[in-house]
Amino acid sequence: MNLHHPSTLWRAALALCATAAAATADVRPRVDRVDVVEGEPVFIDVTVDEKTEADESVEVTLQNRSGDQRRIEGRLFRFEPERTPTIGPESWLRPMGVGRLVAPGRGERNAAGVGADWILVLDDVDAEVARIEVDGRRVQTRTVESAAIAAEAAGIDLNARVERAEDGPWVSPLPSAWRRDESFLELLRPAAKSPTTSWRVVLALGGLAPTPGDGPALRPVRIDALDADAAPTDDATRFTRDLGELSIARWQAALLRLWRVDVTLSVRVRSSLAGAVQLPEADSSDATRVVPLWPADDEDADRLLQVLLDPSLSDRDVREIVTAWLDVIPSAAGWVIDDAARSGPAVGVTQRVPEAALATAASGATLSEAVAPVEGRSSRVLRPEIRRASTRASLEPVSVSVGPWGGSRGYVSGAAPARPPGLRLGLPERDDDMRSWWRRASSPDRAATTPTTNLAARIERRSMPDGRGNRRGAEVWALTIECPRDATVRAEDDGVEIWLGPRGASSLAFRVSSNGAIEALDGFDARGRLAAYTPAARSAGSWLVVVELPAWALDEPDRTRIGLTRTTGGQRYAWPRPMLPWQDEPGRAWIDLSQWGSLDDSGR
Repeated sequence: MNLHHPSTLWRAALALCATAAAATADVRPRVDRVDVVEGEPVFIDVTVDEKTEADESVEVTLQNRSGDQRRIEGRLFRFEPERTPTIGPESWLRPMGVGRLVAPGRGERNAAGVGADWILVLDDVDAEVARIEVDGRRVQTRTVESAAIAAEAAGIDLNARVERAEDGPWVSPLPSAWRRDESFLELLRPAAKSPTTSWRVVLALGGLAPTPGDGPALRPVRIDALDADAAPTDDATRFTRDLGELSIARWQAALLRLWRVDVTLSVRVRSSLAGAVQLPEADSSDATRVVPLWPADDEDADRLLQVLLDPSLSDRDVREIVTAWLDVIPSAAGWVIDDAARSGPAVGVTQRVPEAALATAASGATLSEAVAPVEGRSSRVLRPEIRRASTRASLEPVSVSVGPWGGSRGYVSGAAPARPPGLRLGLPERDDDMRSWWRRASSPDRAATTPTTNLAARIERRSMPDGRGNRRGAEVWALTIECPRDATVRAEDDGVEIWLGPRGASSLAFRVSSNGAIEALDGFDARGRLAAYTPAARSAGSWLVVVELPAWALDEPDRTRIGLTRTTGGQRYAWPRPMLPWQDEPGRAWIDLSQWGSLDDSGR
């Protein structure tokens, strides 16, 4: 995690602050202001010289509003990213920067250099501190008022049970049924334990309402299903939890102010910060699953937080700035799921906001218009039919709209011809996560793709050995696969899946591993032997295997549909389209098998 990266929440959620230069260590702050909450530690994003011994204390001077000063010692901790799932549904929130504070070992030096992620923690700071100073460096402080105390002053009953988002500043923007959905809870689990994202999870599942009481009441009612581990037994774990609580305290204050300024804007903002939608689940139907969708990324959320906590801004200023902030967030999204569905492309559409809308997908030249309503915070698959079949593979535009939102996408019309010496298929892309999918699907224009070079595949005709190693006389359609090899990955964990036939109704699906092992997927071994194949050839840098594409599994004698995935090193990649992490099947592309013609030795 890089605290300076635009996608991090550090400057907002961690209240990073404080001027820090050490008497015994070269420690410099990265920000010039700190938010202070009564009774809570202050967390300072700092740069540490690579020669500094990280277990050294850092001397800091605190000056209160009356001018009195006192000196305390701060402690350095390293922010250590935790390993998050990289494959499967739990990888949906992969880019959210999950991590924790770790105390350095005695005498440990900052070997990572000045760019490493270090936090200076001050554990004895009260709300009367006006300035923090170390070795002449000064940072002003801003006191964040207790949300519980502010709520009582505003006449808000914290003991009242509130369900509608309009009736309170901290109410979850999500339907209650979604908040009990087990698969949804599992997706949130990694983010729930990270101090940079736990505030979003608490807002989504239970609301950020503080506990009634006279104190700062930073800890809202816990969500049992996602509760953190037992009470911390060491300082690093305690400070990690306090870091998350500090983020919650700041957002409690910010959302209370916004609700008092404009209730409607408050509801819209909560949906952008901690919202969810239903995205396509199954590969052949309109079934959906509830997933988090946070279109306001960390940098956007930080900008909003600074506005809402700025006491110099009037209510009118806040209303105008927040309205402009919301207006740049797309209300919907559209993307091509499958280029070779039964009658044309399959186009996914999502309405992010609560209001229902009419969705369309069409291409004036080649596709009829598909029109269907889509409920708020939901998705569906549109299937425009091919009006005029293309005689060759070409990228055609398809216009997608959902209510006022509109975008242009491209789909592959027609079939790519397999000609000697073979048709090379395209490069795969890694499974989408929340950020990559939203960036690509909500853009009004076609987003750039990010293919990888970890799979090369070629369709050709060739003779294949029979089950006893004898070569056949007749030639068959075959797929040659070559992949770079990672010596740290076990052979059985490195493999390619081949899917033939339409998505959701495959005629054959099987997996071949880098050691040559071949296995059926989803019971496709009913016809006996899957396919003749040549065992994988392995080298230090790559592995190669040739598999037969049996005639009985082709869509038609002269053309077929095919899709590929590769799983290696805990990552999954798919061609011809990236997949959502909970989906089993890749999209498909049409291949024209009628143009191979006569073969000669130079063509193979």
